[in-house]
Amino acid sequence: MRRSLVTGLTVVVVVTAAGCGDGGGSQSKSVPRGELVSLSRTGQGPTANVSMVVRPDRHVVLTSPAGVYVSRLGPATYESVQSELASAPIGELDAKDELALPPAVNSYRYTIAYHGRLVHWEQGSTPSELKRTFSDLSPFFASAPTGSTLLVRIRRSGGLAPSRVSVSVDYDGRASHSEEAPRMRSRDYRVPRPTLERLKAAVADVELSEIPSSSEAPPADGYIYEVTTNRRTIRAPQGRVSSVLARVIGLTEGRAYTG
Repeated sequence: MRRSLVTGLTVVVVVTAAGCGDGGGSQSKSVPRGELVSLSRTGQGPTANVSMVVRPDRHVVLTSPAGVYVSRLGPATYESVQSELASAPIGELDAKDELALPPAVNSYRYTIAYHGRLVHWEQGSTPSELKRTFSDLSPFFASAPTGSTLLVRIRRSGGLAPSRVSVSVDYDGRASHSEEAPRMRSRDYRVPRPTLERLKAAVADVELSEIPSSSEAPPADGYIYEVTTNRRTIRAPQGRVSSVLARVIGLTEGRAYTG
């Protein structure tokens, strides 16, 4: 199977108007530009600064200093957010003075960007016209990755001489490799920065969330792959691995996937 690579990690910080196209290339699939709204959180702690983009397809893309996490809103929640934003007096809220001072210690500042307008407020002072939207979206901040968050785990089992291999990589590049046959062996290492950035982009690809997990048995003497991210676990037998999944497997195992 031919292996394709994502060449970089795009981080969305500045928001444009809703409905923009995703653009071409693999980077745009990882962190698409089209959006309904964005919500950002800033503060003084090392994990305080997180931005969130809600796409028209209901995907939620969170960007933290450690990397990108992709989730999805339910249809009812998305409609609730869309409805409140459409009726909120964003222009009037945007007309308020900018907040000049940094947020207080142990406190956050929030910004919503919608149709080119920016609305800022301090923690505990959410505008009443945006409270439902903030209530629906703010829980996603808890999913923003830190350096110690698991980026991906690959488990490969089976083969001509049945064995089990497991490779885990965290967002900060710390990794471990263990193999159960012919005897238990394990080692810790760090993934090189260029490879780690490509792996983060591959894991953040929204297409990964659309891949079904398979219950099929592996081919004779073949492997079963279990790919776990902070979203879900995908099971795939050798020979039935999609190109998106193959990219993640190849980058995690440090070799081209050829199954």
